[in-house]
This record gives sequence, structure tokens and C-alpha cells, in this order.
Amino acid sequence: MGNKLLYNLVVKPLSWLPMWVLYIYSDIVKFFVYTVFGYRKKVVLTNMRNSFPEKSEKEIGKLASKFYSHFTDLILESVKLFSISEANLAKRMVSVNSEVFDKYYKEGKDVILVSGHYGNWEMWATYGQHHMPHSTRGVYMPMKNKYWDEKAQASRSRFGMNLVPRDEAIKQLGVSEVPVSLILLVDQSPHKDKKCYWTNFLNQESAINFGMERLATDHNAVIIYGDIQKVKRGYFEVTWSVISDDANSHPYGWLTEKVAQKIEEKVREYPQYWLWTHKRWKRKRREDEELFNVIEK
Repeated sequence: MGNKLLYNLVVKPLSWLPMWVLYIYSDIVKFFVYTVFGYRKKVVLTNMRNSFPEKSEKEIGKLASKFYSHFTDLILESVKLFSISEANLAKRMVSVNSEVFDKYYKEGKDVILVSGHYGNWEMWATYGQHHMPHSTRGVYMPMKNKYWDEKAQASRSRFGMNLVPRDEAIKQLGVSEVPVSLILLVDQSPHKDKKCYWTNFLNQESAINFGMERLATDHNAVIIYGDIQKVKRGYFEVTWSVISDDANSHPYGWLTEKVAQKIEEKVREYPQYWLWTHKRWKRKRREDEELFNVIEK
């Protein structure tokens, strides 16, 4: 089935269904993805065992099952974003304390919003610009398939989100008359040729993307962390906390370490809602790369 046919005959019609029907499909999809085909099951289990060595195999198995339930929900929720109404989305992604942005908007300061692949980050990013007065830009990694890249961009920008490829993120700050908020997800493994920051994250030596800290210090941007909480199936709340409004006042690595700690705290609290299928630890530290720990854990 071609891409266009798949979109018009499967994806788009699915997106028109009410969420409760999509969750019935999600339960069925979970059975095949987890039990029958074991999609990336080895990666998931290895990541969980290494992150939580204190957990028994039985506990890891239960956690993996909960994760795949959330994972297939996430897939169907993302499909729903192709046609969800703005009113419906507003009910499902609620901002608890958006007033935190007002001060920085009045001061004309750009903001970098950081989070991880946790909860439903697609829903958060799609509706993010309604949570703040800033002109919001979502940084994304373009897909290799141009057709699905265009469809994904159209879905994410339906309600006014400005999307920029990751390589163009550096051009977004300090150039607009209206203060900008830049959304970054910082928990993927950095490209092997990119500068990174090495620390201990979830019990493992981990490379953390350093772009956020570089952007913040170069443009004196405010760093704000978005804590996504899954309230119940299909409903989320995001709470904002300021990491720093004076990026240049901290030693090297402090901002990156602080954000990594925030993400780790959330993952340890409710690990089933993090994206365990990605190969987070595929990059290994070279001998010439230093392991930092600038903040006491």
C-alpha cells in the first residue's frame, strides 16, 4: 500500500473516530506489538534492566507490559491529532501554571522549553503555543520519508505551532521582535559527531545533547522545564518550572545536568510513560570524553 493510500484509507479515517474507540484498537494493537511480534522488546527490557538493577525480572516484565500499553495509546493518540478539534485538545493537555511565562515575555526574553519523550510529548508540542504568550517554535527531526514528514508537520502545526528542523534551531533566538519560546526534547542519544555532555543518567553513563545549554548561554535565554503528568488515559497536565533565568551565571554543564536530573526524577516516578524503545545508550563514551557530575545527586 502506497503512502498516500495508507494515509487516506487508514490513518485519516482512524483519526475521525472518538478516542474511546481508538483505545479499544490500542488494546488490540498492544497484544500484537508486545505479545506476538515483540516490537523492540529486547531493547526495552535491556534498557529497563540497566536503569533499574534493583528490580526483579517479574517487576521488569510488569513494567514493560505497562509501557507497551502506554506506547500503543501514544500511537493512536498521535493518529487522533490529525483531526482532533482544538477544544478537545485543550481539555486533554492542560497547562497548570502558564503565568510563569508572563514575566519573561514582558522583559522581552526568549525561553527554551525542555522536556523528554515522556507522557504524550506530541500532544504537548502541538498545543504548546496556547500555553504561553511567546511565539513558539517546535524543533523536530525531519523524517526520511518526505510524504510522512509533510503529513506530520501539517498535524503538528494545525493550531499555530511553528516548526523548525533541528539544524535550524540556532537561528531562532535573538532575531525576533516578539520573544520566542523554543521547544526542545533533550533525552535522545546525540549524534556521534555532535558535542555532548556525559553524566550518569538512570544508572548508566549517558551522552546528553548539549545544544540546549549552548543556545541558552549564547542568547541568555531562560530555561524552563515542562513536567508532563499523565492524569488518566488520554489526559495530561504540564507544570512549568524555571531551571534558570540567568544561563551565564552557572558553570559548564550545570544547566544540562539539572535538566537531566529533572527527566530522571520523572522517569523514576512513573517509568512506564517514558519512551523505552529508543536506543538511548547506543553511543559509548570515548577515553578522551570526560564524565561530569557538576551537581550533587
